[in-house]
Amino acid sequence: MSKKPEDYRERFSVNTDDSFRFGVKFNYESIKFFSSFPSSDLIVASPLGLKTIIGEEPGPESDFLSSVEMVVL
Repeated sequence: MSKKPEDYRERFSVNTDDSFRFGVKFNYESIKFFSSFPSSDLIVASPLGLKTIIGEEPGPESDFLSSVEMVVL
């Protein structure tokens, strides 16, 4: 028997993947979700999600990080 309360087990029995990332682009009349990172105005990502993009050695695929103005953890 688990020592965790029933509501805890119920809430965390689903996918709790902590590797997520997606871009959001804002236009005057629309919002585009899942846009490419270099063209995104907002990037929503976990630290692990960003690490999988950057890899072991930062390269041209991680240039979008040079224009980051704010990070919220």
